[in-house]
Amino acid sequence: MIKTLVLLVLMMGMSIGAMAYNKLPPSTEALFITQLVAYEKVLREEKDIVVYVMKAPEVAKALNKIIGTDIGTSKLAKVISGDLIPDERYDILYIGAEEDVQTAIYYTRKFKVLSVTGNTSLVDDGVTLGLGTSGGKPKYLLNLSAARAEGATWDPAVLRFELSE
Repeated sequence: MIKTLVLLVLMMGMSIGAMAYNKLPPSTEALFITQLVAYEKVLREEKDIVVYVMKAPEVAKALNKIIGTDIGTSKLAKVISGDLIPDERYDILYIGAEEDVQTAIYYTRKFKVLSVTGNTSLVDDGVTLGLGTSGGKPKYLLNLSAARAEGATWDPAVLRFELSE
């Protein structure tokens, strides 16, 4: 098992526009999402987690392959994929397209849904969790201001998180 140290940037309203990373493969993103969400205090507590993946069918396919994966004492129960902002509340919204970010952020804050993306430049726009790669190593960005607005509470142990593939 290879462990790769990841970069965590804690944001308190500062700009990170220069910190855009390359995309991760969808299977790595899916794994990364399940491992990181285990550090969010509400989602990790004995529930079935449902993810809505917007405009990222490859990520939806990768997440569907790992349904049943433990996330803390919760588990990944269902993945739904679509091109529009959902009409109902899901636990996590994966945002695949930059043009939808403001509408998606409105949704995640209104319904207290965790926002995640594979486009790290969207973290600067208000997405909570961005996943990417730099120098061949997986990285993640965590926007704490966005997390608070979405009702998320992160375990401080996320600061020591290492991706295990």
